Amino acid sequence: MKNSYFTFRSVIILCIVMSLNVKAQSAANDKAAAKEFVQKFYDWYNVLQADDDFTRKHNLSEFAFAMKERGSYFDAPLRKAITDYFRKPVKFDETGLDFDPIAAAQDTRSGFQTGNVKQVGNTYLIDLHDLPKGKSKI
Repeated sequence: MKNSYFTFRSVIILCIVMSLNVKAQSAANDKAAAKEFVQKFYDWYNVLQADDDFTRKHNLSEFAFAMKERGSYFDAPLRKAITDYFRKPVKFDETGLDFDPIAAAQDTRSGFQTGNVKQVGNTYLIDLHDLPKGKSKI
């Protein structure tokens, strides 16, 4: 009887340890997936920005095109705020948005590189770096 109690307890402890390991691997995989998702989005967006005739060809800015094509990638309140902003007529004395909020710049970037990933609850915060001209991604 004493031996079966020890075996039962060992199985319970083993299950707990294994479940903790699965959660740790899952979090690491989720971080990697989040980082890959962001990198792929910015690689796609950078191609849009690199096309000098993009706005003329599509009759949309790169930013507006990204909102149209990949709007579901954006948080609903942010998507609504951006949509409302662009629907609102700009008054003569207002300056309007004069930069690309995705690239956080007025000029075309040569590329983007994701960096460290930090998880806060169910949200992943991913460092994004400007890729200097002539440098390749790490």
